[in-house]
Amino acid sequence: MASKTITTIIKQCQIAPTGTRDELTEFSLPLNFLDMPWLPFHPLQRLLFYEFTSCSSTYFFETIIPSMKSSISLALGHFLPLSGNLIVPPTDNENTSIPKIRFVPGDTVSLTLAESKNLNYFIHRFHDHPRYAHEFYPFAPSLPKVTRSCTHVTKVPLLALQVTLFPNEGICIGFANHHVAGDASTIIGFMRTWASIHKLGGGNIAHDLVPVLDRSVVKYPCELDSIYWNEIIKNVTKVENFDESAAEVLIPPLDRVRANFVISQEKIKILKDLVISRLPRLVHVSSFTVTCAFVWTCLVKSRLMADREGTTDDDDEYFMCPVDCRGRLDPPLPATYFGNCLAPCIVELRRTELAGGSNEGFFKAAEAIGERINKMVTNENGIFGDADAWLSKLEVVMRKPGSVLGVSGSPKFDVYDTDFGWGIPKMFENLSTSNGSMSLSKWRGLGGLEVGLSLPITQMDSLEIIFLGGLIS
Repeated sequence: MASKTITTIIKQCQIAPTGTRDELTEFSLPLNFLDMPWLPFHPLQRLLFYEFTSCSSTYFFETIIPSMKSSISLALGHFLPLSGNLIVPPTDNENTSIPKIRFVPGDTVSLTLAESKNLNYFIHRFHDHPRYAHEFYPFAPSLPKVTRSCTHVTKVPLLALQVTLFPNEGICIGFANHHVAGDASTIIGFMRTWASIHKLGGGNIAHDLVPVLDRSVVKYPCELDSIYWNEIIKNVTKVENFDESAAEVLIPPLDRVRANFVISQEKIKILKDLVISRLPRLVHVSSFTVTCAFVWTCLVKSRLMADREGTTDDDDEYFMCPVDCRGRLDPPLPATYFGNCLAPCIVELRRTELAGGSNEGFFKAAEAIGERINKMVTNENGIFGDADAWLSKLEVVMRKPGSVLGVSGSPKFDVYDTDFGWGIPKMFENLSTSNGSMSLSKWRGLGGLEVGLSLPITQMDSLEIIFLGGLIS
């Protein structure tokens, strides 16, 4: 199926961070056990679509792009590790050095400038209905190629950017990053910083955007780093194969579509009231809990409807979401801590339980998710109390890719607050939800939550019927 968009790459640039000579000296950030599990993952890609009807090609290239380059450079000066590379030494019997993020003067970030001529299709994207998933990828950058030195040291770029103009209609800002550089809190912090600098001018940023680069603020048993690294080089990835996944983007099959669903504040309140009425002793009944329980139930039912012969009712289903540890440590970390600081929350239920009628599946899911999150955040040994077992739990789930719903994002992330001076985005797309996950964010400043999904066409058709019909028996 051919794409309906015509996108032309106009130019590729390299943007260096702005800073004084002292600020731009070589430095390294060692990976810790919170970063290491993300080593074998493919890059993450996000898109922000803006309406900008007065932006012609001439204005874009003569005015917008110079300002974009300057603001990127200033933002990278604050988020200097993103300008650098992941450095992975060879893993052999004599060398088990842990990888690190390293910046050296001269490191840059790739910026792609593009133009799309299909204006009507751009407007068409703003409507909340399914769109072919593969047609979004021309607007997303790819990370530069992984390189390997003669001493077999692998160097992996961490960030790439793309700005695509739709003349007299709008602009799309595309991001690609390696997860090992930082979680969504870190990357969205960079996005907001870049947007703020571009909108307001100058390199000064608000205090709540300044990243904290000091890894020593994270307190945990030091043996966790060696435990994780030894397990990863043994079971998860080898440096010899690292370049196969580190920069490669997984473009979905042509029969997949993307859609965003909104769960309003009113709907969330109804879901919460239902859970509280049915499960009065359940402690953790949050917007996140009920939204994820609702989506998980709907997805399982839609898969059963769309693939009656390929699934069995007795199989296990898994739900996996990240729990931000920053505010749950002792002492708590700054909200702007740069890096990964997530604990995996994993829930397992039987498919028959999730697909149960009379809303039973929803209640089962809400109870299981709520209890698991509450157990994690109230662990008497702290949220890192069982961190030595996280990898083994993740390995079990990763062996069941067709039966896992993962969550990317959080209700606290307001990506629609990313204003470059053209107003809030009209649409946000997380392209990394193409393989069994959902994106979750605040909804355009209007209250409620936005859920992004990518599914086979037949399953999306079934999901719309179930999802938009509310809780059905």
